[in-house]
Amino acid sequence: MFGFRRKTQQELDAAFLEAVNWHDFKQAQKLLKKGANVLAQDAGGNTAFHRLTGAANYEAENEINEFAFFLQGQGLDIHARNKQGQACLHLVAEKVHPRVRAEDWSRYFIRCDGPGMMGILLKRGARVGDRDNSGRTVLHAAAALGDADMVNACLKIDTSLITTQDNEGKYPYQAVVAQSVKHHDFLQGLKAKLERCQTPKVEESAVAPAASVSDDNWVLLKPDQVAHVSVEKAIGYKLTEIFNFSSRTYARITHNLETKADVTETRGFDEFSDKSAFAAAREELLRLGGQADEGSVHGQVLDKKRPPFSKDA
Repeated sequence: MFGFRRKTQQELDAAFLEAVNWHDFKQAQKLLKKGANVLAQDAGGNTAFHRLTGAANYEAENEINEFAFFLQGQGLDIHARNKQGQACLHLVAEKVHPRVRAEDWSRYFIRCDGPGMMGILLKRGARVGDRDNSGRTVLHAAAALGDADMVNACLKIDTSLITTQDNEGKYPYQAVVAQSVKHHDFLQGLKAKLERCQTPKVEESAVAPAASVSDDNWVLLKPDQVAHVSVEKAIGYKLTEIFNFSSRTYARITHNLETKADVTETRGFDEFSDKSAFAAAREELLRLGGQADEGSVHGQVLDKKRPPFSKDA
């Protein structure tokens, strides 16, 4: 009589990860009881959390949530990284998982989609801002796949992800592969969101320096140029305003304190109807030892005298 060969630890672990990959949670739990290691990793360094999220199809949200809770209870770290430095959330964004109605022999159920899986993992402590070995976030991965649902879900959680650069300095919109009109439009939409995030709206009424003439944020650059510097921590920007009274130009440099990106805008004095800000800046220029006549604020007024009447004309 032949006996059954007992599976090795390696075989038990591989079978456990495969069961998780197919979302066969009952089989996965049985294998753990037989000795499989809940901390097991496959050749790519993926744990059970990676295999759970990297599956081709998801099961119902409540079942996934229960199994994720079970894995954590067994001591599996939701922040574990595979050999590419990816946390489990990265694998969610690498495939499009539509929310569809599915069925098996006993029931109908709604398969969990990408944002749904991300929500489950976030409740378990996952971090949407984690980066892999290439510096890519979940948003980079979702953008590369053209998954608008995942992109919107990521930005709803953390809008600053749109300004995150990977190790090559690429923003999420630059990860989009422009292979079709859909991807082109998607890319342009992401790029527009980045630009809106980096550049605060500048209105004429906002040109005047935020500080009064008595503050110490004024710097004399040249005899005819003065600058005002202010840091707006509430919106994450440093603003530098440069007043050039010789060329009669106003330059505004907006520096994003997080991304270190600069946006510069230059306009002429005459483009603004309200020139009170320029008059205040001239006073600071004079206080600091600079020189600029009053006409440089409003523009020179040419007083052309009419030639005398000539009888010979």
